[in-house]
Amino acid sequence: IDLSWQPLTGTSIDLTFNPDYAQIEADPFNVNLSQYSVYLSERRPFFLRGSEMFNLSRGHGLNFGYGPYDLFYSRNIGKIVEDSLMVPIRAGVKVTTRGEGMEGGLLYSNTGGAGNELPAHYMVGRFVKQINSNVDGGFFYGGKYNEDKNIHIASVDGTVNFGDNKLFYQYAVTDSAAVSDYAGYFEWKRLTKHFVNDVSLHYTGKDFSASQIGYMSMKGYDATAALVPIFYGD
Repeated sequence: IDLSWQPLTGTSIDLTFNPDYAQIEADPFNVNLSQYSVYLSERRPFFLRGSEMFNLSRGHGLNFGYGPYDLFYSRNIGKIVEDSLMVPIRAGVKVTTRGEGMEGGLLYSNTGGAGNELPAHYMVGRFVKQINSNVDGGFFYGGKYNEDKNIHIASVDGTVNFGDNKLFYQYAVTDSAAVSDYAGYFEWKRLTKHFVNDVSLHYTGKDFSASQIGYMSMKGYDATAALVPIFYGD
């Protein structure tokens, strides 16, 4: 059963019970030799609608480096374990809302067990507030709960614009079985008529455990810098 309701302008409520995604296009086959799982795009309608609200976005245009952390990776819900077993999704509800200078989303999902994956409850939420025309700030929380252990992620993030410059920041903390660590991201981008300048910095603690809710592809430090000229045709 799938239900969608829009009680107010800009507000949507989606529910799903015992969803069947067998008709969704299959994922491409990838050979993965890295220590991190392959990033798969979301194709399931329930998770796809309004998904942009749950992660910090750098917007459109030229982007360099890894970008902000994807603290919510919806493919973790109902994932495939032990190569072939799909974790069943029992139910889910999602509320997304957009208003003047704000937007937010809240998602809950309950999954069954499969292989070594225990039944679990997922709770994810993000709220963004535009402070003024140049500054906005956001808060994110993600949790996975089962009888074995609970995992929590909390973060603050935002963007600051001044002239041709744009700053992005993100600071996140995880707690998994009483083990905590943090990660941070900062990026400065400057777009002029002739050049794009970009510098980004990441730090991911060795015990930063977000892979059960988000998508992780690095540990330790990472830095990226770019200076790209812009050419115009005749």
